[in-house]
Amino acid sequence: MSDQTSTPMNEGAGDERHRTTERLASAAHETVDRLAERGGYAEERIRERGADAASRVNEARQRARSEGEEVYEQLNGYLRTHPYTSLGIAAAAGFIVGALLRRR
Repeated sequence: MSDQTSTPMNEGAGDERHRTTERLASAAHETVDRLAERGGYAEERIRERGADAASRVNEARQRARSEGEEVYEQLNGYLRTHPYTSLGIAAAAGFIVGALLRRR
């Protein structure tokens, strides 16, 4: 049977392996910490940009709604002041659309 007693040579190799393992573990922890920090920064920027985009979309929606209401009011006013002209335009548009659809 072989006797596995500690010799100074075996202890030195084990200590070196232990130090190497500790250095590698420490380096791995530092790397994970740096990546987590960068990930947090990236997440924050994505959230900021998303909030900015949502704000711009909301502003554009409000402008479009306002302009649409303005066009509706103008059209409604025209229809009320020129009812026969409006009826003639609608009839002409109907005939044109009908003719185009019959050709298909």
